Order: sequence, then structure tokens, then C-alpha cells
Amino acid sequence: MSTRPRDSIPAQVPWADRGAAAAQPSPRSQRDLELLRALARRINPQDAGAHNNLGVVYHNKGLFEEAVEHFERALDIDPRMQVAERNLQIAYFGTGHFERVSAELQQRLEQDPSDEDARDRLARTYFNAGELADAVRVLRQLLVMRPRDATVYQRLARAEMKAGNLEAAMVALHNAEALEPRNARVQLLIGEVLYHRGLSLEAQEPLERAIALDPKLSDAYHLLAFVYGDRGDTEKATVTAERAAELNPSYAKAEAGLSLDRYSTARYEELVGSRGGAAPGVAEGGELAHYNLGVAFRQKALYEEALREFRLATERGEDMFLVQQAQAEMLLLRGDSAAALDLYRTLIEQESGSPKIWNELGVAHHQTGNLAEAEEAYDRALELDPNYALAWNNLGVVRHHRDDDTAETAFRSAAAEGRAAGDVWRNYALMLHRAGRREESAEAYDRSLDADDHSAQAHTGYGILLMELGRPGDARAQLLQAVEIDPQLPEARYHLAFAMSALGEFEGALRETKLALEMNPYIPTPRFRLLVDMQFEEASVLAPELDATALVAGGDVIRSFDFQPDLLDSVFSDGVTAKPPISTADRAPGDDALAAARTALATGLLEQASADAQRAALYGASRIEVLLLQGEIFLRRGASGEAVERFDEALAGIARDTTGDYDEALRRALHGAARSLLDLGHMPQAVEAAERLCALAPGDVEALRTLGEVLSRVADHARAAIVLEQARLSAPNDSGLLTQLGAAYAAAGDLDGAESALQHAVAQDPFAVRARTVLGNVLMEIGRTGEAEAQYREALRVLPTYGEAVFGLAALEEGRGRLHEAVHVLVDLLTIQPYRPDALIRLGDLLLATGRPAEARFAFARALRIDPHSKRARAALSGMEPAQA
Repeated sequence: MSTRPRDSIPAQVPWADRGAAAAQPSPRSQRDLELLRALARRINPQDAGAHNNLGVVYHNKGLFEEAVEHFERALDIDPRMQVAERNLQIAYFGTGHFERVSAELQQRLEQDPSDEDARDRLARTYFNAGELADAVRVLRQLLVMRPRDATVYQRLARAEMKAGNLEAAMVALHNAEALEPRNARVQLLIGEVLYHRGLSLEAQEPLERAIALDPKLSDAYHLLAFVYGDRGDTEKATVTAERAAELNPSYAKAEAGLSLDRYSTARYEELVGSRGGAAPGVAEGGELAHYNLGVAFRQKALYEEALREFRLATERGEDMFLVQQAQAEMLLLRGDSAAALDLYRTLIEQESGSPKIWNELGVAHHQTGNLAEAEEAYDRALELDPNYALAWNNLGVVRHHRDDDTAETAFRSAAAEGRAAGDVWRNYALMLHRAGRREESAEAYDRSLDADDHSAQAHTGYGILLMELGRPGDARAQLLQAVEIDPQLPEARYHLAFAMSALGEFEGALRETKLALEMNPYIPTPRFRLLVDMQFEEASVLAPELDATALVAGGDVIRSFDFQPDLLDSVFSDGVTAKPPISTADRAPGDDALAAARTALATGLLEQASADAQRAALYGASRIEVLLLQGEIFLRRGASGEAVERFDEALAGIARDTTGDYDEALRRALHGAARSLLDLGHMPQAVEAAERLCALAPGDVEALRTLGEVLSRVADHARAAIVLEQARLSAPNDSGLLTQLGAAYAAAGDLDGAESALQHAVAQDPFAVRARTVLGNVLMEIGRTGEAEAQYREALRVLPTYGEAVFGLAALEEGRGRLHEAVHVLVDLLTIQPYRPDALIRLGDLLLATGRPAEARFAFARALRIDPHSKRARAALSGMEPAQA
């Protein structure tokens, strides 16, 4: 059960059953689809096991039609192949293939009862689905149309045999024999029916006739061996069994093919219902046997065994391209990126048109620290397939490492494609967190957990963020969930200890700290994940922390430690961070400590940055630099009061010391003070600080942006627009700045200027949800409601939880008089984020307007429970008549 900081909507609430539609995965790269389909040309067309195994590959890649085709082909070649039969039924009922195809064929027959092909295919579909009575019925109808088709009689006999109607099967086979007396398969089936009726002696003659007609019919030898054994002729039985094994080695050894074995027995029964089906087996795949085993071992993380099978596959001449691709993927999973790189270079030479291989080549470069080459490979993958979500994600990570401000656009592009959404949203949330955009990061973590609530890394990252937002109770719930999912994740336990300490749960904090120290003596930081499209599944690997220096300067990793409960207990009970004793030998220079603190701050490691700043102060570093760093750390944590104290102290120090060059320090202090005062709502002081900042750095975009934001907050929108237009001269394509400018123009009443700036913002970043939402508001005010609705809906397609777009769309529907549609818009948001009091209050107002006071009262009461200080919810409840409850 999720422990996210949100409430669940009670089942009786009228909007509780409106779930968001699940995102459909985007199509795979068309080039890679072509490569997958080309596998059919690499197998022996008469090898049933190879067709079965290829069907599994196609099924796992989402090519369900191709999978069904190859499972059916395997059964055409070997009707007794149990694993192919089971795989086919899973493909039929797990993907909706059976219902879809049978309905289409029945419709064709209703329109044209003489359509023999449709009737033939419908009979085959019923038979493969285990619907034997229907299969027999349709085959008998087909025989009316094809009375001299011996093949149809054989299929009818198989269906009757499988249903247990052996007498009816024999009648069908005699009809087939009359039409084709020299058909070895018909003689084999006659022998099989006789044997299953207990007439072993009678079965001998048709089986021997079958072998005389087709000396390579292995199934006839196999069954005849049992007949001889029943007669006591062991010598003939042995010779015949050996001949069967020569013709079909699967009779003599364990089979080594693939099954869709991710389905448990219970799930299989759920898919195929009461139709029954053989127990799962393994199909012989002579063309790719060692390759198949290697993949199976790799999926179970048995890498040495997998390597052995891949080497054997190479020695036995199995498909070299497939084997090398599987080896390269395994090396990526193991972290052996250098070796993987060599293999991927070879693969690219053979197949330069595969986005999948370019993406994985980029991951190999990325893991070895070659960011330029990694970015080039990801770009190449996206040139081949602009919708390749995995490459967009990886490009976002590499651009973040390279401090490229287009990383955010890459992550949004990946998220928009819908594949691997959990990892993509977690990476995006981590990027936003490190950039100090905490509220947006929380939204992204919500999206990540909506996509994959079983991600320990996402719960951990969200917990760390919630601690910074001053919500230790919610953070504790997230981190407990992370520990429950992955008990061996040290960062989850470290941060759970911090959350417990903040809540006064010192005994639990001690326990978690001890466990975390045993796993890792350092506090790990959440890391980005690179996504890989494996041949049989999707996977991810950790991205190296290429944007951060080592967390600890010098020294070896601690191999063990002497745990002192009393010491740790005093640390937690005092609520302060322990300061380890500093030896003269290990003491680093103050400048080095400051550099480490700046690096940690830049990468979002706020705890580490704070410790390094304190260390810098102890080593005698510049007092002003330490104060600035501490202020910036507090500002990132949301502790604006603490931050402004540090910035004020730094400003006072700069004013006292007139001997040094403090221009950059003064700029940082004024900028930090303006941002802190803005957060605190101390507007006169914020205006003063921002104006001083702009006077000090007249053309600085960030200074102008800050002043513009401050002026907007004090409702001086006209001047804010002038200031932001000045900033636009230096950054004409900055989507965020253009959005801010458009909002200022709109608030000042200049709707034309607002529309121009916002249209430019959307053109620069199609995923800019705030720009689209403000543009929608402007278009609403102009009266272009259709265009406004399009902007709101596009914003919500990118980020369905963006409240302002939801409220704008709801207001638009309300203005049209479509109150029920407005209710549904708010319900969709509350289905995803049921803890939003603002949405609940708006919903309550709409429910009152639609004549549903009891439900409105429930919405207002719920909003008040979530936010006990909400005057609007309290007023709404107090203004309602008791009878309305």
C-alpha cells in the first residue's frame, strides 16, 4: 500500500471511481521493429522450437500478432508441442487477440457466409484457443464447402481427439484416408487414435504404413516404439526409439527453449479460464539453443553461466549478431562498460540504423565518463526515431551532467512518450530537486510513483525532498516504504534516521543509522538511471555521478566501525549533527572545503554542503564566503528566515571591510536576500534588495528576473513588464522568462503583449505547462475559448496534476454552463491528488451549483481536515444549512 502524503477518496464518494486512463506505451522504433521481424529469416523454417522461441521474443517486445503467427507455425509443425500451445493461449487471452480476431471473423461471415478463408481461420482460432466444440462446428461447416479437402478432415479429427471424441475422430480420418490413401500423416493419426483407444496391436499396421510412406516421420517411429514395447519386443522398441531420436533429438534430451513463464499457474488459469491446457514445458530451439539458455541465465543474474552459454552459441555458429547483442547488454548490467563498448561498436558497424543499439552505445560511453560521445549516440538514436523515450531520458541525464539547460526538455519529451514512465519521472524529479525547484519536484515524484509505486529509489528521493520541505512525518512514511521495498538501500535508511530524529523517535533513528553504517560508511546520494531496451525486457543502470566530486576528500573507505550507542544517542537526543574530531594531519585547507561545499550545493547534496561549509569555517575560510554558502543552503532548504539572517550578516561584513573586492560576493548576498525576503513576504525590503541588485549588475538576467518577480508580487505589473522586457534583450528565447513576462503583461492588462510573449514561450518549449496555462487564461479573457481549451488540455497532457490548468479548464466549462463537465475536470485531478484542499473547495462550490449539497459538504469537510486553517472551507461549511447535510 502506498504511503504517499495523500488521502484516499472513500469509495462512496461519487467521484471516487473515476480513475485516470492508463498511459499507453508509444510504438517502438520502426527500424528496430524491422530488425526484430527480420529474425524470422534467421531460423530454420521447419524448426518448431525455433518458431516457438521467436514467438516469445516477439511477445515480450509487444509484437503480439507476429508472436501468435509463430506459435501457430510451431504447432503446425509439431501439434504436440505443449509449451507452444501454452504460449499461444497466453498470447490469445493475455493480449485480447482471441476476442478481437474471432469477432472480426464472425463479422466477415455475417456479411459473406461464403467466405471460406474467414471460416477456415475462425476454426483454427477456436481450436488454438481450446474452444473445441466451436472448432468442430465450424470445421463441419467448412467441409460442406470443401467436401474433398483431406486436410480439413485431419483438422476435424485432431479437434475431436483433443475433445476426447475418438470415434468421431476415426470417422473423420477414414474420410481423409479415402481421399488421400498415401498420406503418411493420416496413417499416423489413425495409429494414434487406435493406440489411445487401447488397440495397440491394431495401431501397429497404420504406423508402419506411415513410416513406409515417409521414412523421416519421427512421430510415427516414436509412437511405434511404444507399440513394440507393449508387445514385449524390446529390441525393436529400442531400435525404433533410437531412430525417432535421430530424426528428432528432442525425444532424447531435455528441451532448451523459451516459455512465457512470467505467468504463474494462477495467472495462466485466469487468462485461459476453464479451457485447460497442458503443463508448461520447454521447446527445443536447435538454431538458437545456447543463445536462449544464455538469455535465461542473464535474466536470473547468473552472469557467469550466461557468458558460458553465449561462448558456446558462438562456437556452435548460432546467430552472431543476436549473441553479441545479448553479451553487450549483459556487460552493461554488470557494469563492465569498457567491454560492452567494444561490442556495441562492432554491432553498430553491422547495423547502423538501429536506435536501440545507438542508445545502448550511448549508455556504455556514459558509464565510462565519455559524455560527448554519449550525447552524440543518444542524438543519433533520436534522429532515427524521434519518439524513442529511453534515448530522450538518457539524453536528459547526459545534458544535466553537462550543465545543459535543455535537459529538462529531454526529460519531458521522454515522459510524453509514456514508456518507462516511472524511471523517467524520477530522473526528472531528481533534476528539479537539485535545481531547487522543490514544488515541481514533488509533482514529478508523484508522477513517478503513480507509474511505479514499487520504486524504492523514488520513495527515497521523495522522502529526502519532503524533509527539505519541512514535512518529516510525510518523509518518514515515504522512507519507510522505500525500506520495506528494498531493505538493503542505505540512503533510504540514513534519511529515515534523519526523519525519525526530527520527529523525536531517537531509538528508531539509532537503529536505522547502525543498519545504514553497516551497509555503507558514507551517506549515498540518489542517482540518475540510464534506461536500456533489452532484447527480452527493459532495464536500467545507474548513471555515474559525473557532475560531483568525491564526497570525502582523501582517506580509505571505512571497512568497519566501533559502534558507540551512548555517543549516537546523545547526538540524536540533542538534535544536532555530530562533528567528528578533526586531526591536524587530515585537516583540509579552507579553500578546498569551500570548493567541496560549492560542488555539493550545485549537485543538491545539501547535508554534505552544510557539513563542508562548517568545515571551511573551522579551517579559517573567509567568513563572508561561509555565510553566503550557508545562506544559499538554507534558501534551498526552504528555511528563508535562517537564510536572510546569513545574507544580512554577509552584507554587514562586506560593508565593514572596504579593503577587499567584494563585487561578486555583494551580488550573491543581495540576490539571496531578495529571494529570501520574497519567500517570507517582506515585500518592501525585497524590493529594496532587488533594486540594489539591479543597480549593481544592470544587465544581469537573473537580477532583472528577480526584480520583475518582486514587482509582480507587489502588483506593480507595468513596471515588472518593463524590467522583464529588459531581461528579454539578453535572453530572448528563455521560455521561463517569457512566461514571467507574459504573466506580467496579462496582469497589467496588455493582452496582446501577453499573448505574443506566451506564444513565443510555448514555441521555445512545447512542454511549458505554466506558459500554456497563462496563455489559456489570456485567450479566455480575449474570448477565444476554443484556443484556450486547447492550451489547457495540452498542459494537462504533459502534467495532469498541474492545478492552475485544471482550474482554468474547469472555469471555462463553468462559463459555458457545462457544470457537470467542470465537476469531472476537478474529479480527474482529485483522483490523482486527493489531498488538494483548493481543488476540493472548488469542487464543493460546483457541487452546490449542481444541486448536490450533501456531496459538497463532504468536499468542504475533507478540505478542512486536510487544511484545518482553511478559512474558505470553514466559511463554506458554516454557511450551509444543517438540512443540506
